[in-house]
Amino acid sequence: MIGVISVASLALSIAVTYSHPTANFYLLPTRAWELGLGALIALGAVPAAKGATFGNAASLGGLVLIFVSVGMIDETTPFPGLAAVPPCLGAAAIIWSGQLQVTTAGKVLSNPVLVWFGLISYSLYLWHWPVLAAARLIGGSPTIDMNTALLCMALSVLLGWLSWRFVERPFRRARNDSPAARRRVFLAAATATGSLILVSGAVMLSDGASGRIPAEMNAVLREASDRGALERKCMSRGIGELPCKLGSASEPVSYVIWGDSHAGAMLSAFDNALSESGESAVAFAKSACPPLPGLWRVDLGKRHNCDGHNADVLRLIDREYPSATVVLVARWALATQSARAAGEAGEAAVLARSGQRPHANESNAILVSESLTRLASHLRSRGHQVVILTSIPEQGTNFPKLIARSELLGQSGEHFIQRRTSRETYDQRNSKITPIFRNVSARYGVQVLSVRDQMCADVCMTELGGKLLYRDDDHLSAFGAHWLVERIMPVMHQRQR
Repeated sequence: MIGVISVASLALSIAVTYSHPTANFYLLPTRAWELGLGALIALGAVPAAKGATFGNAASLGGLVLIFVSVGMIDETTPFPGLAAVPPCLGAAAIIWSGQLQVTTAGKVLSNPVLVWFGLISYSLYLWHWPVLAAARLIGGSPTIDMNTALLCMALSVLLGWLSWRFVERPFRRARNDSPAARRRVFLAAATATGSLILVSGAVMLSDGASGRIPAEMNAVLREASDRGALERKCMSRGIGELPCKLGSASEPVSYVIWGDSHAGAMLSAFDNALSESGESAVAFAKSACPPLPGLWRVDLGKRHNCDGHNADVLRLIDREYPSATVVLVARWALATQSARAAGEAGEAAVLARSGQRPHANESNAILVSESLTRLASHLRSRGHQVVILTSIPEQGTNFPKLIARSELLGQSGEHFIQRRTSRETYDQRNSKITPIFRNVSARYGVQVLSVRDQMCADVCMTELGGKLLYRDDDHLSAFGAHWLVERIMPVMHQRQR
């Protein structure tokens, strides 16, 4: 039964590697097979290794599988699934080979230093995360420098040993087999869990205990993080509903704003600018869905329906807005690089052709180039002007939260100014999409508007006159969007004339 459950669990993990990556990582049904391997060895499902030569070969092979996995698996590797098989088989091989004999790997792992770390490993596992989380909160970034990382490691080991020595070991040695002792254990656990739920609920209901932040700073943060009614309305609107209108409602549609959540963050700004110029637009914005027909976001699953959404938008443009200028806005750097910006948490963005899985020889950049080239050719052949807004600088740090933390910790403004993305980093991050933009501009006359030239001198701006340009690490705030659109709309108008 354990064998059947393990095989089914592995098959499920492989099947949902791309469609449900977060659930695949955290939930029991897709991880049970890893425990199942150890259970099968413990139950003797696989006969113990006989003979020193074969046992040593298996143990060394297991070590090789583990070390190769450490070197090969990175933030872009879909995990678990097939990528989890080598390290798990490696661990299983080491355990299995050492049941009847001391293998070479067994001798290495029997080193007193490694055994000591093995003893405190569970307490160390529990302590290392809050230590790292505290360091990141104080530092204001998920990225930790080497000196801080070494300090965190040393502190985690110390706390792990203290916890093992004064909590774990006494608890293990105590006589806890009586009904009264077991009741005390469960009562203490229930009390701690209930207390945690109550405290967490209170913090959530008080909006993160926002009262601890000075009122003036709180107002700045709320203004920066506000998405606005227009964005909320348009981002949730389906293709079958009435189009999201911007600008002067009485005028014919001059523009189609098409993009992902970066486009959504700019809708209010476009609405204001178009109203002032007496023009009209329709907007089609879908979160995590760049305007790249024929591609889908594998990491978000088929239910995200990015390819279906973009196909519908293109059909609507052809049918309903034959003379409109099409403005494409997206997080192009993420679309081409796949990996997120340095310091940013989250899954890699994995693209594939509609109805297909990713291919090893087809990177995101290749697919983006093909799709964007086809789209530019299609739109220009039908007489549309096409405008592409280049990537908003990715900061890798949620600046409103960083500033709030800096205020609470009494840190100077230099603390968050140093976190800003440099122009050089921006260029590196956009190194794959920039030549694609040059190609479609040269071949099809697409107008490419540079955000970098507006926002990045030596470093990229994050605030202006005490107002934040960002609402998180990569989306513009309402103020930032209005500031940018005020500068790009005259350029767009000049091109149309």
